[in-house]
Amino acid sequence: MDGHDGMGMVIAHKSMEMAIEKAKKYGMGMVAARNSTHYGIAGYYATMATKGNMIGITGTNARPSIAPTFGVENMLGTNPLTFGMPTDEEFPFVLDCATSISQRGRIEYYARTGKDTPAGMVIGSDEIP
Repeated sequence: MDGHDGMGMVIAHKSMEMAIEKAKKYGMGMVAARNSTHYGIAGYYATMATKGNMIGITGTNARPSIAPTFGVENMLGTNPLTFGMPTDEEFPFVLDCATSISQRGRIEYYARTGKDTPAGMVIGSDEIP
């Protein structure tokens, strides 16, 4: 799906709806979206599939904001991944994670509130973690 640089949350919701419909019809459904913006809480979309007694898997890319191990230059994105699975309990099992030490929102929280970030979480302009 081409999102035409539209709202990521709308594009992701429509993409998951399409994937769910494909899964109902063919046993498995997959949709790739491009030209989108930030899609918000990733676990929401995996949870959509669990409501239909299906497994939901989502992922997205993100702008470079993470230095690789032993690096000092932003080269990787947080690239969230989610997995949702129905259970016999009231709530589904949902794993929503970033591929970094912390999600970007946590760093923004520290910046907005003026609190110090924990040691090793960010690299300063002096290239020291």
